[in-house]
Amino acid sequence: MKKTLTFTALFCIATLATFTLAADDDATLKKLAGTWSGHRLAGGMDEPKKGPALTLTISNNDVSSDKNRAGTFTLDTSQKPYHMNGIKDANTIHEGILKLKGKTLIWCVGDPGKPRPTTFETKSGQWCMLLDKK
Repeated sequence: MKKTLTFTALFCIATLATFTLAADDDATLKKLAGTWSGHRLAGGMDEPKKGPALTLTISNNDVSSDKNRAGTFTLDTSQKPYHMNGIKDANTIHEGILKLKGKTLIWCVGDPGKPRPTTFETKSGQWCMLLDKK
């Protein structure tokens, strides 16, 4: 009987954690929805140099840009910082991290086949976008 109660309690805790994660993902997806404008950055985040201007539109799990690029993305709010991967097709996946501060989005990604950034800075094979919600 004690083992059954322990298993039941652990199952309930795991189920609750899953629902909480889904709620966090949903809340973050709602915050991401909309149009974001800014720049792809060159140089470090402390003194970013404005690179090419860009506009992203995010809806559900779809993302498109004014540069005629479109795809989907995955979001994992259980990771710190949050993981957000841009996916153009099965061979073009940009593993990334994201930070939302009010109406500002910082999304740093690695080039396809390169490792996910671990910090919000631009390094070889990685780049960041600094965007404001419109």
